[in-house]
Amino acid sequence: MKERIYHDAGAATNQGFRRGELLELIRRAGREPVERDTLYRPVERTETTFSVLT
Repeated sequence: MKERIYHDAGAATNQGFRRGELLELIRRAGREPVERDTLYRPVERTETTFSVLT
């Protein structure tokens, strides 16, 4: 995820999270991370491919 508005205004904080960092934050919040497509269907991703679960 990228953040631009504040940085365009001069902020010096991190601009985003790596995928692993974001997943860890979600898990530490007691939630199960699920990647979804624009129709809110779960997406399964590997290193080289991804598929929409139906």
